[in-house]
Amino acid sequence: MLEHRKNTVSEINRWLALCAVAGPILFALAYTILGFLRPGFSLVSEPISGLGVGTNSLAMNVSFILMGLLLFVGVIGIFQNMKELGAKARWVCISLLELSPIGAIICGLYTYEYPFILLASFWLVVPW
Repeated sequence: MLEHRKNTVSEINRWLALCAVAGPILFALAYTILGFLRPGFSLVSEPISGLGVGTNSLAMNVSFILMGLLLFVGVIGIFQNMKELGAKARWVCISLLELSPIGAIICGLYTYEYPFILLASFWLVVPW
């Protein structure tokens, strides 16, 4: 019974870890499609968060939030599978790596209308 539970937890963690892959892929699809749908928008010279204002802004903001949630869950799944690390080291890594998904969620909740909050969330999203 205990072995079955271990396998089930390991399987769940593997699926959670895949969320860390799915989130950025879905986000890239969303901003590419929405960028082409917005007339005059350049994916090269304009910030992606600019798609969060104006036409189709709801779809872009939802994609920021969805990516953040998927990454948040994915980081937990990845580090729960790393048994080589001690529990304390795993939770320190999880805590630090969760800053980026939290920043992505904040980017989806606040747009250019709140520049200081957007700037703070941008610094969370940017990998150091």
